[in-house]
Amino acid sequence: ELVPNKLIFTHPDAPNFPNGYYRLNGYLQEDTFIYYESEFIKLVYDNRHKHFSYRLLQGCCQPSDYHPAKVAYIPSERNFLTVIPKSLDIPDLKSKHYYISRFIRQWKRVRIMENPLPILNQEASYYYDATTDTDQLILEDGKRVINMINSSSGLKSLVPMYVIIDHIKGTQTTGNDDGLDTVERKELYIEPEQNLFPPGQVALMYALIDRIIELDNAMLCLSTYSPYVVTSILERKDLENFALFIIYDDEDGHRQVKTASKEDIQQAYEYDIDLFYNLRHI
Repeated sequence: ELVPNKLIFTHPDAPNFPNGYYRLNGYLQEDTFIYYESEFIKLVYDNRHKHFSYRLLQGCCQPSDYHPAKVAYIPSERNFLTVIPKSLDIPDLKSKHYYISRFIRQWKRVRIMENPLPILNQEASYYYDATTDTDQLILEDGKRVINMINSSSGLKSLVPMYVIIDHIKGTQTTGNDDGLDTVERKELYIEPEQNLFPPGQVALMYALIDRIIELDNAMLCLSTYSPYVVTSILERKDLENFALFIIYDDEDGHRQVKTASKEDIQQAYEYDIDLFYNLRHI
């Protein structure tokens, strides 16, 4: 039960937290301290004392009104799904508390569809062949079919991401815990541009934004190192509740996170493809 200002839980596996779902073991230092507070919750992780907890904040809302988002995380490792078709059979990936294994289960479910799915501007359509348990691409208006194992690295990266995004757009059911099927709030976390030629990156971003706009109560979070991805977003005039967060190292070598102002966003747009060489000047 969610009670305002009451400790919801202290994670029993806190000592193993760094090596849990996101496999952070080796990244954290002995004195690492993570503190996050939103209008709803406060989360604290103290690595020195191996303590992990969070609270629902007093006065933020009625407990019955707080609905944690269903999160779908599409990792950059997604392209290995088509390289290693039996990925979930690998012992280290079977744990349900590992983000990659969760993504594999998502993929195995959403790739089963009635009709081949056209993939952006790639002149290719994807379908899953249940008789051979293989992922297939239809090329050249149906004249040629290839196994995705033999496709380009760009398609290996794009197809799993695009199939899941298309599924989220059309979802109307509930009952699954993988962040895909829910009529509640959706949060989609993605690293989009991997192995894609710049025009493909732009086409992907337009498709992503169009789908998120069509969904009710949804949020898209992107992590990118591509100026083409950033520019394609900044060119859109139909975005509401948009925020740009800039991560950079200051002159003392400390990692900084900055929420960009309107002036910062305009400056980022003007830097264009040189944006990532000039982050500290924004």
